[in-house]
Amino acid sequence: MTGRPRTMRLDQDPQYTRIPGGGRRLLGPVQYWLAPDHLLLVEVVGLVEKYRRFELGQIEAITVRDTTFRIRRLLAAMVTFTIFGALGFFLLISNQAAATNQTGSLMVGGISVAAALLSLGLMVRWLLLGRACEVRLTTSLQAHFLPAVDSRPQAKVFCAAVVAAARRVQAAEFAAGPAEAAPEAPSAPTGAAAAASSLSPHNP
Repeated sequence: MTGRPRTMRLDQDPQYTRIPGGGRRLLGPVQYWLAPDHLLLVEVVGLVEKYRRFELGQIEAITVRDTTFRIRRLLAAMVTFTIFGALGFFLLISNQAAATNQTGSLMVGGISVAAALLSLGLMVRWLLLGRACEVRLTTSLQAHFLPAVDSRPQAKVFCAAVVAAARRVQAAEFAAGPAEAAPEAPSAPTGAAAAASSLSPHNP
């Protein structure tokens, strides 16, 4: 009796090594796995798992470019922190100064302070991640922006791993050289060459 075939997970497959890059996005995580001859991108979008394969021998360039996306997010978080922090502080202080216990005012003040603290935490996290960037992988077949490789420190480690693997594969392919073509079979003589061959004194 034969059972159902088992599917091996990537972290259990010895030929795959997870490399830095990726992370958790709003719709799901992103992971990058390196095999001896290709780079595998795994994206989870809701309940759907998507795979994209890049052959290391076909990689032509990896481009890293700075972006202002994280700066805009930092500015938005600073504005949110300022507004909600000031609102929460004002409501809580005014409620204590009036020596009253207004549930609505306390609730709004608490929510405002929580929103301000959340914005502060996001600002600290984005500052620790470093400069924002985007990474573009160009092969002989396509150019693709790699998701979730969006900080300079992360991109530096990611690109170092991919470039080293691509150089190793391409050097091996170059050393092997192109496959030798099979020798062509001699073609039968035609026209004048065939007539001269038939009139040769060596022919009976």
